[in-house]
Amino acid sequence: MRGDGIVSLRSGLLVVVSLAAFAACGDDDGTGGAGAGDTSSTGIGGSGGRSTASTTSTGTQAQGGGGNGTGGNAEGGSGQGGNAEGGSGGAGGGGPEGCVYLVDGANGDDGLDGGSWLTAKATVSAALDAAVAENDPNGCQVWVRAGTYLPTTDGDRTKSFQLRPNVALYGGFDGTESLLEDRDVLANVTILSGDIGVPGNNGDNSYHVILGADATRLDGFTVRDGRADGTGLNQLNGGGLYHLAGDLVIANCRFEMNSTGNGVSDGPGTVGQWGGYGGAIYQGGGTITIESSELVSNFTGNGGSDTQIGGDGGPGGAIATQAGSLTIDGSSFVGNATGNGANSQQASGGIGGSGGFGGAIAFYSSGTLIVTNSYFTQNTTGNGATCMATSGGIGGSGGYGGAIAFIAPGTLSIQGTDFFDNTTGNGGPSNGGIGGQGGVGGALSIQGNGAVAAVRTSTFTSNETGDGATGVTIGGQGGTGGAIFSSVQSGQVTIAESLLEQNGVGAGAFGNAAGGPGVGGAIHHAASGNTDLVIASVSFVENTALLGGAIFFQTSSATAGSETTIVNAVFQGNQATNEGGAILFNGNGVSAFTIANATFEGNAAGVFGGGIIYRSFSSGSPPLSLSNSILWNNTAPQGPQLWYPDSAVMGQAPLSVDDNDIQGGCTAANPRIVCGTNLNVDPLFEDVMTDLSLSASSPAKNQGDTALLPPDLADLDGDADVTESTPLDRLGAPRVAGVSVDMGAYEAP
Repeated sequence: MRGDGIVSLRSGLLVVVSLAAFAACGDDDGTGGAGAGDTSSTGIGGSGGRSTASTTSTGTQAQGGGGNGTGGNAEGGSGQGGNAEGGSGGAGGGGPEGCVYLVDGANGDDGLDGGSWLTAKATVSAALDAAVAENDPNGCQVWVRAGTYLPTTDGDRTKSFQLRPNVALYGGFDGTESLLEDRDVLANVTILSGDIGVPGNNGDNSYHVILGADATRLDGFTVRDGRADGTGLNQLNGGGLYHLAGDLVIANCRFEMNSTGNGVSDGPGTVGQWGGYGGAIYQGGGTITIESSELVSNFTGNGGSDTQIGGDGGPGGAIATQAGSLTIDGSSFVGNATGNGANSQQASGGIGGSGGFGGAIAFYSSGTLIVTNSYFTQNTTGNGATCMATSGGIGGSGGYGGAIAFIAPGTLSIQGTDFFDNTTGNGGPSNGGIGGQGGVGGALSIQGNGAVAAVRTSTFTSNETGDGATGVTIGGQGGTGGAIFSSVQSGQVTIAESLLEQNGVGAGAFGNAAGGPGVGGAIHHAASGNTDLVIASVSFVENTALLGGAIFFQTSSATAGSETTIVNAVFQGNQATNEGGAILFNGNGVSAFTIANATFEGNAAGVFGGGIIYRSFSSGSPPLSLSNSILWNNTAPQGPQLWYPDSAVMGQAPLSVDDNDIQGGCTAANPRIVCGTNLNVDPLFEDVMTDLSLSASSPAKNQGDTALLPPDLADLDGDADVTESTPLDRLGAPRVAGVSVDMGAYEAP
């Protein structure tokens, strides 16, 4: 025999040998060949020779002795009489430690030991069973050769690949590897498929392709075609993977075309059920870590139709986390979607179902959601449903959170992640009442009591909310918060070192009273109950809305006590059809708005406040402090740089304007505007089109008031000191480089 080395993986030993290390095969006279040892590898005893004697005679004992290679002492087998073939010699000792079983769907046999590619098992389940039976305290691995594997061939939809504790499942092999790092996951596509029935018909697919387990790893697979549309509680959610407890790591995987079913229609006078949760993955507890993976074209079902209230579409087009914590790193979410709401059939009144929330991820757990270095694109939420009533009734809202919907209590951390071209669904029409609102939060929705959320070093580009729907009495409002919608009670939201560019909001719809277009082209923040918003070192570029081209901020209660701090921010080229080209503050609380060291350039509004408009609706409204900032080249018919209405309804709190460079100067048209020392001189940017940093000859250098720098609430320098003055500028350079801080977002060297 001649050839390259092969792999033996038997009895927990990974043994790499050349063919010369095998014992010679016995002759046909029944004499086994002697084992040929090798000093460089472990010898393997030869097969006993095949006896050619008659069935009444006894073959000569096989002579296949154990090879004397390193760690030898393997025993040879004995020949059997009457045309029987001698047994194989045992494997020699030594070699890397571990418990590894191999699977080759095309050539394997579950009756074999799974210790080498030549003796591989045929099914994943058999290999997992063998690994569990070995009960190795160090854990086991199962390696799977490229191909497509089904959890069953008998059509039983309840059967899945059941992961096992302390057994890691790896795909991506071509059947020649001796080391895990030798595999090529991209070249050797290994598919775990739920398409167990008629090919291409998902109505007879497995409810879940995979069932999770504690202390295990899924690595190197494409998981597809799961369809969770059963009637049992554990058959409704998570078409690709269903996980309830324990720690699971998913790496180098692709989840595609997994789905959940539609909600059930419960009959007259009731509420239709929601569509299933988590098209690809449902998490009901434990922790899941997803690394270097793709989740593509997964979706949830529509709500169940009903005569009174239509069911909502299922949440979490790719992932729904109802309990536990979820960590995602270096992964992409592309083209996932939630289902539509279901129609309300009631003759009078009724509510159409809302679209499912969280086009890619719906997280509504008290745990932690961490997303780093990832990418979300073309994810979308479902549309709201029609209210069929000819009198009264409300159309369903579009689903919120085009990419991610986060609902407190819990903690959210997003870092180094890009959101591009995600959308929310449209509202549903009402035949006799109010049209549904378009979904809010084109990319990200943050909601709930006690939410703590931080978004850092990320980009939000070309995300958009859905349109409002028609209604007989009132048309639906367009969705708000083109990139981010935040409605938080008693929590904190931090957005730092990020870019929000060319995001937009949906249009309003017609009725006897038209619904307004959406507000907050990049961000809509609705705060109550002592909620703080911190925006530090963020650029807002070319976002659009009816009100608040970049940001629409509102407090909902005169006793809210919410604070907003904006520092080192750049607002350029944002547009509002009506008011607030860059920012519209709708204040109605008791704390403060602070804007410091910001640059506003080239923003525009159709009516009021090309740069900023501030409305305060009660004597308890928070004061606004604007300092160390530049407002230049902004346009609007009234208040091109800054507008503060002077009326009994609006304009109740003071507006402090000090140490800024404002084109046209600070004018106290409203007696509540307090103008301090301000400049009215061209700031001389490096390049007004591409670089708003200050030129060497800028008159805004060293003209700010260092004492007015706000505290480093976003911890820009990472020293955990949030009480010090803001230490860095928009680009991470020292915030004070001269005798005093510069005006604007950038510090000149």
